[in-house]
Amino acid sequence: MNEQPTLQRQRAVEQILLVLQRLGLKVVGLASPIPASGVTELSQDLAAAAADAGVKPLLLALNASEDDAIPHWDALSDAAVAGQRTPHGYDIATVSADQHRYFNAVRPLRDHPGLAGYDLVLLDLPPRLNPLPNRPNPIATAAACDGVVLVCLTNVLETQEI
Repeated sequence: MNEQPTLQRQRAVEQILLVLQRLGLKVVGLASPIPASGVTELSQDLAAAAADAGVKPLLLALNASEDDAIPHWDALSDAAVAGQRTPHGYDIATVSADQHRYFNAVRPLRDHPGLAGYDLVLLDLPPRLNPLPNRPNPIATAAACDGVVLVCLTNVLETQEI
């Protein structure tokens, strides 16, 4: 995440956060058709902005590598998420590859008991095209969210590819 996001980016993040709050969305997936579109950075910026606004956010890094030093949440149980608090004021967690079946089962995440302690849950989803192995299906996971923010880079894909 950029330590000093540009003013334009900061305003865009604040506007997205306001829309999510006005719509009453608790579980929001952030996705892109292709890798390296800035989804992870936007997810982190939104989580930090939410924390700054007094909202208790969780970032579920479903696109994280098994090698990343992020605590794992047992999504198949009713256990509360034991996320790691970041310096930016939000919690972050991931799930292990063997638990991706939970996210592929299209169960609504809003009512999952393990997420009850959070006001906003942001899911950093893997890209739709060319996903890395051992990642949840981004379309099935998005279907379990209250809403989805689709991140697209201009002049990269044709509309029909999205």
